Amino acid sequence: MTNIDLTQVISAETKAAHALDAARSSALLDMTAQLDRIAENVTGVVPMAERLSWPIKAAAAEAFLAGEADATQHEILQAEAAQTGETVATLAELIARNTSAYAAISAWLAGLRRRYRDRLRNSGSETEVTAALADFDAEIAAGP
Repeated sequence: MTNIDLTQVISAETKAAHALDAARSSALLDMTAQLDRIAENVTGVVPMAERLSWPIKAAAAEAFLAGEADATQHEILQAEAAQTGETVATLAELIARNTSAYAAISAWLAGLRRRYRDRLRNSGSETEVTAALADFDAEIAAGP
């Protein structure tokens, strides 16, 4: 006689819950990958170390344009301007424009991510997960 370990039996409800969790996780990964691609299309391929400097450069540019840059902020801008051949004023204006544009797209992307992440978390079926991802795709296609 074969012994069956009933503690190893997985109920239909448990299987469905695992499938839903897997669908949610997969959808979230797909969504995050799309958001990363969009952000990269906006920024271009930029090393992480440079991206981490953007808030510092944005503050320096803002201070420079307001006539309030301290010596360190001026040095930061001058170091980059020396490499590109731009004036510090031209560079500061470029940084300010890029900061504004990036802030707008970043806010849109963050809002989408948070809204659809929550929708995925609250989805009660794989059909709802699929519908959420389709809606997300449509919003991405429509753009900000």
